[in-house]
Amino acid sequence: MTRLSIVAGVAILVLAGSGCDPKRPATRTASAKSGSQKKQDEARTKLAVKLSPPKAVPPAPAPTRNPYRTDTNVVISERVTSSIPHQTEAEADNDVFAIAADLLEQKLLELDPPIVFRPTPNEVRNEFVRYNSRTVFPPDEDKRLELEAFGIDANRVYVAYQVEVSAEQIRDLRTGERVTQGLRMIGGLTAAAIAGFLFLRLDERTKGYLTRWLAVGAVTLAAGAAITMYLL
Repeated sequence: MTRLSIVAGVAILVLAGSGCDPKRPATRTASAKSGSQKKQDEARTKLAVKLSPPKAVPPAPAPTRNPYRTDTNVVISERVTSSIPHQTEAEADNDVFAIAADLLEQKLLELDPPIVFRPTPNEVRNEFVRYNSRTVFPPDEDKRLELEAFGIDANRVYVAYQVEVSAEQIRDLRTGERVTQGLRMIGGLTAAAIAGFLFLRLDERTKGYLTRWLAVGAVTLAAGAAITMYLL
């Protein structure tokens, strides 16, 4: 009886030592399932991102012309039209820019104090024409009849622009004028100094025999240089 009890106890200990926890396989299976489910969820998320419509991108701002004008305080504003109807718009553009150059020169002279400046037609086109102000239109009925009476093709066009000068441009023109006047003054003084230096050197070499003629030459040289600098 004692021997059977010992054998039964040993058998129970062996079974307890070699037995497996029934919960472990279930835990491993659940862990594997959760990892597989996570991968499937990630795949679905990536696919949804790929299939989702792209976000709307705002359009880039349109480029602006005439960067020279940065303020809206307009000092001079005139509507300028080509003097005659032209066969092509390019010819009408050249005509209206030349007219605008003369008009701006006159308007700048009327300022207080006046500004002595005449822009070139190219400067008028790039710096003094208001953006989107170009208008192209045919001659009216009276003008068409007049052209046809002289045997001229009435299929012609006028071109008109709004020409403006801002306060900033006025300030820049005045600054440029002051710089130009300063350079002219420096040039005149330099010419006078050179004429006086040459007079003294030549008078010293001739020992005073040609003083009068050298003085006349020096004055003429200085006056010519001053007039040249003024006209530049």
